[in-house]
Amino acid sequence: MAANAEHLKALVQSHLARDDSRFEAITLQVAAKAARQGHAQLAADLKKLLDGARRDVVPPKRGITPIAQPRGEIADLVTASYPAARLTDLVLPEEVSDQLARVVTEQRQRERLEAHGLTPIHRLLLTGPPGTGKTMSAAALARRTRPATACGAP
Repeated sequence: MAANAEHLKALVQSHLARDDSRFEAITLQVAAKAARQGHAQLAADLKKLLDGARRDVVPPKRGITPIAQPRGEIADLVTASYPAARLTDLVLPEEVSDQLARVVTEQRQRERLEAHGLTPIHRLLLTGPPGTGKTMSAAALARRTRPATACGAP
């Protein structure tokens, strides 16, 4: 096979470290070695996989950081997850539902608004007594407006 043990170890290490540029570089090295050894199809397949992955990745915008599961000593202390609540799970007055839908629309159309010199809504103040759904509404909005490719989240 084209990849040697050192390449495989380096691929695993770069993946675990979430070092995408190193992972790509090693994969290209493996593809080049495969091509030199006469495994043209393997080399082409590896390059095609990388090209497809590059096309599918949307770089985070404006400080949006994809969530990562904590590792090491703090892994047992901290839980990182995406919100499970959906806007359709909420029972809201029509006026509130319309306002939340507007926030989602403006976030999804951010580039179009900015191209016309407009700024989308980027802050909300949810008020009300305990138990009225403020936290659940915020979670549902977070789920709805997060980047679609953030770390393969649901």
